[in-house]
Amino acid sequence: MLNLQITLIVPSKTKDGEKLSLKSNKQECLEKMGNLFRGATSSHIQDGCFLMDNNVLMFEKSVSITSYATADTNLTPFFDFVLEIKEKYRQECIAIIINNEMKFI
Repeated sequence: MLNLQITLIVPSKTKDGEKLSLKSNKQECLEKMGNLFRGATSSHIQDGCFLMDNNVLMFEKSVSITSYATADTNLTPFFDFVLEIKEKYRQECIAIIINNEMKFI
């Protein structure tokens, strides 16, 4: 039974407000999660905002990528990937949701 839901929120801006390629970032994350979890589905583009550490409300477009896995799945490779893209996309944090609990990495 695939009772573990893993969602990654893919950003479209850096922490400094510079635009990123949402299309290529979505593709990179979709491929990675598809390979890690044997499948992944992306959402349509959605509008969102996040209150940054400097108290600036950052508005941006994003997509959510969701995969499912068994409860005993080792999530270390996923967390390693999240840390990798956090640096690559120059983020203050990356939002993930695991079984309806949001975490900021």
